[in-house]
Amino acid sequence: MEKKILAPAVAGLMLLLFTLPSLSAQEFQLNASAVDSLTEFVAATGANKMLLYQDGKLVKSWADESCREPMNTASMVKSWTGLVIGILVNQGKIKSVRDPVCDYLPEWRAGCDSNVTVEQLLTMSAGIDRRPAASSVLAQKDMRAFVLDLPLDRTPGTRFSYSNESVQLLGALIEKAAGQAAGTVFRELLFEPLGMSDTHLVKDEAGNDITYGGAMTTAEDAARIGQLMLNGGRYQGRQLVPATWVNQSTTPSAKAAYYGYLWWIDTAQDNYAAMGDFGQMTIVFPKERLLLIRQQSCRNNDPSQNMNWMGPDFLKMIRNTVRTETTDPGDMPDPGKLLLGYDDLPRSQVMVVGTHHFRQEDHYDELDAENQQQLEKLADALAAFRPTKVVLEWEPRLTERANQRYSDFLNGALSIDSLTNETYQLGFRLARKMGHERLYLFDDQTEFIGSLEGFTFDKFGEYAKANDDGFYNVHESVLIERFGKNQEALDGLSLYDRLLVMNSPEAGTINAQRMHMYEIRVGIQKNWMGPDWLGRWYRRNVRMVANVLQFSEPPEDRILIIVGDNHKWVLDQLFAFSPDFELVSSYDYLQRGR
Repeated sequence: MEKKILAPAVAGLMLLLFTLPSLSAQEFQLNASAVDSLTEFVAATGANKMLLYQDGKLVKSWADESCREPMNTASMVKSWTGLVIGILVNQGKIKSVRDPVCDYLPEWRAGCDSNVTVEQLLTMSAGIDRRPAASSVLAQKDMRAFVLDLPLDRTPGTRFSYSNESVQLLGALIEKAAGQAAGTVFRELLFEPLGMSDTHLVKDEAGNDITYGGAMTTAEDAARIGQLMLNGGRYQGRQLVPATWVNQSTTPSAKAAYYGYLWWIDTAQDNYAAMGDFGQMTIVFPKERLLLIRQQSCRNNDPSQNMNWMGPDFLKMIRNTVRTETTDPGDMPDPGKLLLGYDDLPRSQVMVVGTHHFRQEDHYDELDAENQQQLEKLADALAAFRPTKVVLEWEPRLTERANQRYSDFLNGALSIDSLTNETYQLGFRLARKMGHERLYLFDDQTEFIGSLEGFTFDKFGEYAKANDDGFYNVHESVLIERFGKNQEALDGLSLYDRLLVMNSPEAGTINAQRMHMYEIRVGIQKNWMGPDWLGRWYRRNVRMVANVLQFSEPPEDRILIIVGDNHKWVLDQLFAFSPDFELVSSYDYLQRGR
């Protein structure tokens, strides 16, 4: 993993801090009798399937084998719609939840006239009241046309009012923002990355995808959404949904203490849920790391029995399936409630794109026709992030000169056809594609001081062999062998795939491990040359972040940085831990662009 280290003296300590597994103040143990009681209750209330997970592990699976109907999500899919909106905001296809809906759906005249915002649709406060089924979107053959012609019932932002129509409008907005059918967007951004192979949206009679209800899924697929939420938007190491969006989605909105961004919230027992008619449920207890999926597909004929069992007692039954091992939980302080954080600060989004330093070699010529096509493809993939600033690995003192060359490039006075450097081939190319008038530079070299004065790697090697032979190079043969094989593997890829792999989490981890297994061993308790060298590397990257901070303009800025790949693992972690930035995965965008 990457580490946030601000001085050489704390390098070892912070390395440990960021590689140790997270420990909870409380350990939870399954309460078998409570699990049995919950299962009996779920069966008695008409369900045909229940899955219970604790800390990512399936601890109870029950099913009524006489009911083999597929799972219809009913309104549970509304919460999924909220997640797709969050992904599109992260991609820049929706600029902000504060945007007027009219920016995306000018054909919805009532929304335009009253300046309804995306956030008001997400929080059910857009001024659209719940309608009787016969006069609602449920009864329409063309649901898109119906909602786009929908009048408002009250002034937006004045009160919470649950409505299917609000979420169908969000579906139309998703299609406009993404330029694809909602079913395709859900599949590409949510279902496929989560492995939800048995899940799809359904369509109305006119062929419109329905986003407020009725999606077809399985209990196992629905559980993947719950685990995604429990893990702060991450799935198998990938940040599919920004953690800040997950947090906002499960935070009470201004007009309803029980509702966030299309997720139901129970603050009394600290849980949140995606829910649909007759008890289709994804219920998450984050503190206990509990997840319950309830499916009811067969006993849905009696409206009077529709979730009449749902209430605090049922939620307490779920929570009681685990018990804490803490001796006195009443005295245990809750750090999340006790300490004030900084997550509410305005943030700029930042993406760090790691690359090799372009140069012409016998086996790799970035200027040949095929690689020029690959560079265009790379620029297109990164342009989907919609960066507002492109930042290059040059020193800020060269800003005027660099921007003069960029201006010459825009005006046709400078050709990059023979300039191999990645700042020209990728940075200039991308900035022009985005219509930018200038570039930003952020690399400030740090001084070689103390044990590093007059540093060269030849001197470093000589000192190491004379003073630490047999210790600093204990892994040398492993490092050389694996580094060589990794380079050989990368050299066998196309230019696009080379950068794709270099931006992967796995490559970042390997780069960090390599730097911490070799040089750091030189001069310990002697002249400290090795730790000082690694500390200088961290200081250089901290200066880079500081330079970006100076020209960042939150919350709308979307900053894309092009830098050597060995910087990426440090910068990613520094940005991830800064309250001024929200880190966006370059790997995700390159995967999508492929």
